[in-house]
Amino acid sequence: MQVINTGNVPDKKLITVVLRSHINPSPNLEGFSIGKKMQVKLPYDMCLDEFLKTFFHENLNEIGLIAINGRMVNSRRTLSEGDFIDIFSRIAGG
Repeated sequence: MQVINTGNVPDKKLITVVLRSHINPSPNLEGFSIGKKMQVKLPYDMCLDEFLKTFFHENLNEIGLIAINGRMVNSRRTLSEGDFIDIFSRIAGG
């Protein structure tokens, strides 16, 4: 399980979320595979916007749709224990 941005944060201040992304994250995430679920430990007070800037800073412009627990949400939403984050790429068409 990947742990990010925790510094000296005690385990009780971490949450575990599930990420499924159809876009490659910017940092190397051990065990990441496009379209596969993976668990990630995060600081308990991280919002979706911070999460995206941390994981996808090089690919933010490729993101088309983000859902948490099957619903579109505001990027300021604070992530919670057990959240399921789906990230989809933009769809091109004409």
